[in-house]
Amino acid sequence: MSTQELAALLVFASAMAFTPGPNTTLSAALAANGGLRAAMRFVLGVPVGWGALLVASVLGLGALLDAWPVLRGTVKVLGLAYMLWLAWKLARSATLARADGAPLRVGFWQGVALQAVNIKAWM
Repeated sequence: MSTQELAALLVFASAMAFTPGPNTTLSAALAANGGLRAAMRFVLGVPVGWGALLVASVLGLGALLDAWPVLRGTVKVLGLAYMLWLAWKLARSATLARADGAPLRVGFWQGVALQAVNIKAWM
């Protein structure tokens, strides 16, 4: 690894470590709305999903993406489209300032599944 690559990796890892992602945000929202007990199912599902993503990487998911440039490009385009869609939904939301009275019903399996769309986990 070159010095430039190592420096880029360190900057990226630092930025990712100190910025909240969807796991942290949703965990905080669950705990604030329903208490720690309600949030724990989701919180316990997050590392299981992260572990599954790591196992998939170890079993060759990264090598598969490297071997098939079309697949890698497709994943990049889909990821970009997803991020743009999220940004559009957020920008167009008129109810951002209003709290919804309905309780959040997010559990263990949602914590596991969140890793599939968590851009920070994929990076």
